[in-house]
Amino acid sequence: VAVPATDHETVEAINDAAATGETFVLEERLRGPECSLLALCDGRTAVALPLSQDHKRIGEGDTGPNTGGMGAYAPAPIPYSAAELLATFVQPILDDLRAKGTPYVGVLYAGLMLTADGPRLIEYNVRFGDPETQAVLPLLESDLAEVAMSCTRGELDPGAIQVSDAAAVTVVAASPGYPAAPVTGSPVTDRAEPGDTALRFDAGVDADGNTAGGRVLAVTGLGADLAEARSAAYARMDLVDFDGMQVRRDIGWRAPGAGLGSYAALAYDDFADAIVFAARREDQVKIYRIPVGDPESTKSVAVLQEREGQSLKRLATDQNGGIYLFDWERNAILKVDERSE
Repeated sequence: VAVPATDHETVEAINDAAATGETFVLEERLRGPECSLLALCDGRTAVALPLSQDHKRIGEGDTGPNTGGMGAYAPAPIPYSAAELLATFVQPILDDLRAKGTPYVGVLYAGLMLTADGPRLIEYNVRFGDPETQAVLPLLESDLAEVAMSCTRGELDPGAIQVSDAAAVTVVAASPGYPAAPVTGSPVTDRAEPGDTALRFDAGVDADGNTAGGRVLAVTGLGADLAEARSAAYARMDLVDFDGMQVRRDIGWRAPGAGLGSYAALAYDDFADAIVFAARREDQVKIYRIPVGDPESTKSVAVLQEREGQSLKRLATDQNGGIYLFDWERNAILKVDERSE
């Protein structure tokens, strides 16, 4: 899947797709944060699990090509309730299939985009989603097997499903070259001690402990809040290693209170037409926004620099060539001319 940001990238993506000789589809590009809704269904009733948010792009600050997902967190603080989303995207499906004599029983996954015009559906899956499931299911306090059996009997009781008030953050480790051409076969080392409360989920690890896929494994940290869960996840991931391991260090950056440490993340806010930084200094998490003008203008995001022992600084360019930097020393956002040193 190609998600071009400019007209030039769009033409390139079309040419690349056409060159394969296969049928391809052009779709409207929707802008806004994602949200994943996992609903348990018994053919008539649907119950939402904690809402989660995936991170599809390979690079920090949501840059680079799309992947199957580089991490997720739950619960996701979005401006819609699970009940609203169920009523719009899940219950009509259940009602229609039941009326046709083919009631749907199982998990219905709705991948949503939260646009300026409201939530929009990207896809349905009739399964749990990855990596959202690794963040969502650890928050389920009820016995999953019992809940699943109640679905098969048409006896799903929303009041009987108990969910923890905690938070979970899942971080994915991918092979070098992923997503275009993963390089596999490297041994995976893990220095975790017995009793570690963080969870590890293998995906592309073979019987000999070598990498065998694009996304190799994921770890999930739990905590009383997103900051604690995020710290636990990255502490666990720091014990894992294999050649060329790719790990995003900003999972959960969109969530206020995620407790990002020495990191300044950047994205484009479609609602406010602004460049957005989420940054943490000492005990305060701040969201910085800079208006950038015409929302249809070309905007790109790139890494400015990364040095050992320093926080990441990120850069964005607007349609007039203005460059936006986050300066840790001044604790401020600076705009400079693109010809400046």
